[in-house]
Amino acid sequence: MDWLYRLIVHDDFPDPLEEIAALAAIDDEGGPAFLMLQERKDAPGKGALPGDTFLLGAARPGEQFMVCGEAIVCGNPKIQSTPPSVIALYGQQRDRLFVPLGSVVVCEPRQVPLTALELKAFLRGQATAKQLGQKNSRLSPKNVAAPVVPPTAVPAFDPLQWQGSPAQPFVGIGLDPTAGTWLSGMTENHEKRMPSVALSWTGTGISFNGIEWHTTNESFWTRVRTASPALVCIDGPCATNGLRIRDWREWDGSAVGGTRDGEVELTHEGVSLYWTTHASVMRFKGASEWIARSLKLFEEATAVNEDFQTIETHPYGAFTFLWRAAGLTAPLPKKATPQGRAARLAMLKAFVPTLRDTDLVDHDAVDACVAAVVAVLHRLGLTRGFGTVAGGGQIWVPKPTVPLRDSGGRSADKS
Repeated sequence: MDWLYRLIVHDDFPDPLEEIAALAAIDDEGGPAFLMLQERKDAPGKGALPGDTFLLGAARPGEQFMVCGEAIVCGNPKIQSTPPSVIALYGQQRDRLFVPLGSVVVCEPRQVPLTALELKAFLRGQATAKQLGQKNSRLSPKNVAAPVVPPTAVPAFDPLQWQGSPAQPFVGIGLDPTAGTWLSGMTENHEKRMPSVALSWTGTGISFNGIEWHTTNESFWTRVRTASPALVCIDGPCATNGLRIRDWREWDGSAVGGTRDGEVELTHEGVSLYWTTHASVMRFKGASEWIARSLKLFEEATAVNEDFQTIETHPYGAFTFLWRAAGLTAPLPKKATPQGRAARLAMLKAFVPTLRDTDLVDHDAVDACVAAVVAVLHRLGLTRGFGTVAGGGQIWVPKPTVPLRDSGGRSADKS
């Protein structure tokens, strides 16, 4: 059974697409995602069963109401306080109905499956959810188990065959920043280290130059000075579109700013990510401190006094575009799952034959490695930029022409 869920425009999320993108990002990172239903005992959506689909609809500023995301119900709706993973979206609520979700994705906007009159009545009413399919009266939420979803088969990828690439060797470094601390001015985190991966372009292929772990920004820049890379690629925002930080000690809450056009464009391409907006930096503690440290690193890059270029990437976006470049259309498995890790390692090893699974011990290391791959691809002219400098900086991902090929065999689902 399908349900239509209407996200509304409000002060915290003036563009509802950001809220959908945040739900998808929470889900991709392995955290539980939820929809909050209306504050009434008979709230529409209360009868949703595990396996049902919620179509996430929104009217972006100046646009028509469209379906912009999808989610699968993975448990029974429950009256409870706001789950911690979505407090930043809904605030601290008590005795509200929440629907647990899995497989939350943003999608290309499409028409709502209602007649014009039905849609008009739905948008004019108070309900934020509407049943679209017929309910099976023989089943109830209490006796229906969550659907068993078979694991996604992990494709095998052919080693890349490089043709027409420059012969001059160079080094590319990728960094996956962890959240910084305001006490250090966004230069340290001794509780969670950030990994950097160095890759060498030999003239005919890519070799693995090792991974290092850093608690301080200076430790990372020491590695950069030693390796003398041509390009550094950071998984994190290079700029904002109006947001400000006071002396690297706190966000300036009075600077509301606007959205980064690169993040909006990636969301329209089906990439889930936290937008660098006032809502993110004021409501998502982890995201705000990670964004701030990334901005600090980009600022520091200009003072390192080395001859290298620094660009931004987004690992989920980079892997998504590599996945599509190989001709795969099934969803990329979540990075927190065994299938997601295996799929990402398989793609990376197609680029870096010397890479071993044990070199990248967790998903932060995997993200740093794909950032290094993007650094090499950028130097070879095989990346595509989303966004503009004026609109908050560019985000670089692999081009669709990257020569990654699925070797078949284990890749059964391409539809």
